[in-house]
Amino acid sequence: MMLSRRKVCGILIRALGITPIAVAQAELRIDRLRFENALPLRTCGSRAYRADVVVSVLGVPIFSRANVGSAFMALRECSSADVRTTSLQFTGGSRPERAHGVRYSGSLEEATVEQGSALAEAANFGFITASPEEGYAEARQRVMAKGTSVAAFIAVESIHRPGCVSNSKACVTLPADAPAPEWRNLIGKVRSLFSTARLTSSELKVAGGTARTFLYSILAAIRSPESIYACDYVHNGNLFRLDCEKTADRHAADGLASRTMMSSAQRVIRVAGRTRNRANGRTSTFKFWLEEGSDYPLRIEFQPRSYLRIVLEFDPTIDVPTKPKEAI
Repeated sequence: MMLSRRKVCGILIRALGITPIAVAQAELRIDRLRFENALPLRTCGSRAYRADVVVSVLGVPIFSRANVGSAFMALRECSSADVRTTSLQFTGGSRPERAHGVRYSGSLEEATVEQGSALAEAANFGFITASPEEGYAEARQRVMAKGTSVAAFIAVESIHRPGCVSNSKACVTLPADAPAPEWRNLIGKVRSLFSTARLTSSELKVAGGTARTFLYSILAAIRSPESIYACDYVHNGNLFRLDCEKTADRHAADGLASRTMMSSAQRVIRVAGRTRNRANGRTSTFKFWLEEGSDYPLRIEFQPRSYLRIVLEFDPTIDVPTKPKEAI
């Protein structure tokens, strides 16, 4: 069934929680920032992904499995005169029945307000399944262990204003006797738990106006006319540097065309990125591919653990969230 642009945008508006009732009940600054800066809608869109994994030991792949989870991204932009608001979301989770019972979910939602060409204010809220730093052997032992554990999540809310980023963090857990929710229904539960959780607060002073957020920085890199892009951003109360390099990838176009709905004639851009924590020097790398002129990647690769590589690939057969509790 084909949906009109108005209906698609309406679905995304509800998914992003932009309703007076939601704001009246919400305690999060990100919801209030969106509501306080309600402007005419300009663009909106979304994309769903299938998640595949590759496990390696000493750099040698020993196991791979397709369709172990899924992910969803959404973009919504509004503007009037010289004011523009942007809402970004990236959410995903595992399919336990395909991932040896592993339940792992994460979500990041951001809202930014620009005045002229400057970022005036931003807010974000995100969470991720709490898990220890571990190697392959420890991870395998944990996965193979019998029994279930309480679902715990690290949740963080950040408010970005000129010269300062306020950060609030909490560990929230679902009741031990509660059934584990599917990741699309998890966001509302974590939000509710966060509003009553015991928070740990911190503040980071920054120079040069309002600090950028992560997804906002990635979007800026995608839209930059330059092949090399770099900027600083703040995430989870820490200052990072983002470096991206864009190159045309002729070889990827045919392979992606055979698995997605893009045309093989479309020019594909490869973006290689690296983030570096300014405080401790830790780095993380990622890659994604997208059609030239598009804001939505066709394929994303990243490595959250030394032994684990996750590949997200656009899958038009996956339904996008349509209910407020299924997404932001």
